[in-house]
Amino acid sequence: MSKVKKLVRKHSKFNALADKAAANCWRSLQIWQKQNAGMSDKEVLKRIAMRNRDLDGYGRGYAEPTFRKPTACKSGFFKVLLTINENPGERSKTLAKWAGVKSLAMTLRRLEGAKLIERKLEDGIIEWYTTEFGDKYIEAVFNEFNTKGSL
Repeated sequence: MSKVKKLVRKHSKFNALADKAAANCWRSLQIWQKQNAGMSDKEVLKRIAMRNRDLDGYGRGYAEPTFRKPTACKSGFFKVLLTINENPGERSKTLAKWAGVKSLAMTLRRLEGAKLIERKLEDGIIEWYTTEFGDKYIEAVFNEFNTKGSL
């Protein structure tokens, strides 16, 4: 009788990049320096999942981003990231006006914490740029979801 091989699903490049972005975003929180400084990425992702399921009891109504579900929402993480990539040096107010919202501060803060974008300050004005990691994430989204430049 032959042995049956166990099928193992390999994690995609997209999932690995999304997990890294989520861990970076979690670590960017101010409380991170005070608590849990020695946690691995795997432990951080477990904590994010617990909080998103509200098993901890302190995450009521506030979900941590996992960066695994890029959507077509104009004010969502991926669309804002893609817009910054297409228009480097864009200002926060211009991005908010484009998205049709008052402010994208939380979205921009989370993208920056995830190390997908970075800010540069010139003459007191903040301009946003995608990082190399952000470019890799965008490329992985298009490869994973078989899109041709639009989502």
